[in-house]
Amino acid sequence: MLFWLGLTFMAAFPLSPLLGAGLVGIGLAVLPWTNALSGRGLLVNGKDLAFLAYILVGVGVTVVHTGTRDLGFAVRLLAYPWAVSFLFQNLWMNERRVDLLLKCVMAVALIVAAVMLFQVAPGSFDFSPVRLFTLDRQQGFYFLSDTPFGPNTVAYLAAAGIAASVGLFKGGRATPPVVVGGGVLLVFLVVSGGRMAWAAVLTVLLVATLFDGRGRPALRFRRLAAGLLAISLVVAIGWWASSRILAGEAGAGFEQRLAGIANPTEDRSFAARATYWAAAVEMFLDNPMGHGVNAYNDRFGRTPHNEVLGQLVATGWHGTLIYFGLLGVTAFLVLRAWRQGVSSAHSSVRSAAVYCGLIVALAMLTEHVSRAGINGLYMIFWILVGAALARYREHPAPVDTPHPAGDA
Repeated sequence: MLFWLGLTFMAAFPLSPLLGAGLVGIGLAVLPWTNALSGRGLLVNGKDLAFLAYILVGVGVTVVHTGTRDLGFAVRLLAYPWAVSFLFQNLWMNERRVDLLLKCVMAVALIVAAVMLFQVAPGSFDFSPVRLFTLDRQQGFYFLSDTPFGPNTVAYLAAAGIAASVGLFKGGRATPPVVVGGGVLLVFLVVSGGRMAWAAVLTVLLVATLFDGRGRPALRFRRLAAGLLAISLVVAIGWWASSRILAGEAGAGFEQRLAGIANPTEDRSFAARATYWAAAVEMFLDNPMGHGVNAYNDRFGRTPHNEVLGQLVATGWHGTLIYFGLLGVTAFLVLRAWRQGVSSAHSSVRSAAVYCGLIVALAMLTEHVSRAGINGLYMIFWILVGAALARYREHPAPVDTPHPAGDA
């Protein structure tokens, strides 16, 4: 199991495209043999069929417009999520492994977010949180890959880790380290200043209050009132902590970011985002069949900051329909699994998949999730989806069998 975890997380946060693709390829090559030896066939569902159709369309559109120049990038971008999800979907899971998976998700989110938060660049020992808020948005931060990371990446990685911790809590699997880790991730989220990620986590907390660990309503008045009060306290403490922690130079940067909502010159402003969206609409209208996965970035040096528009530009209207059909099929399968009565460990990973899906859905409004620097969140989501849909090895209680009657 540790081999599979290491393989998948290295694919989610690749040291290099070649190494990541090689590890995923090894896993997919070995998986049929392991299933054959254990007497199980490969588990393939509607999600996988829709994913393969989406990959074929995306690669086809890219090759038509750019030849083989972006072929490797397109395959890696489109196939990684399906590969990691398919791997975990076919793993032989049990309660211990489910717990380990969610704790690994939290650990990866903590470690990577902490490294990016404190800007520990290779060869540098500058542990300055202030740099996070004075970081040149055009430069970004590079952590062992070719993808620029910024404050939003910290925010969404922290949000993914919080989704895992809330899933463990709802499944009754939370331990003191899990509670502490969730608290640290919440601090990372506050310090990052990610507005949409913050709203997504609050939505997760609200859903966790309204539903139990198996997707059934939990609407008792006292429980609901206590949950809403707790969420209100989290909002108040988070706002107060951000104003205190980010005092001085960092505070000025934070205030500038808040003011940037109404400032057209700021990259994070609504006016700037509207400009990116308008450019994406123009590109789509210019060619509704799509321009290829890297076309918008090639032209403007950034993503369109919206998943729908990003898919329309990259794969055209047909690829976009397949992509959101894929998400619809996935949502149906995960929600159906969430409501099945199974052990608490399996309930926890299915809850975590639902919570992470909520975060991804809200992130899509302002980010091209599958393409931007926050695609670590996207990978974690598909890992959790795979585990939520996996075939679990249950351990049935021993049944007393009657002894056959002896001869008289």
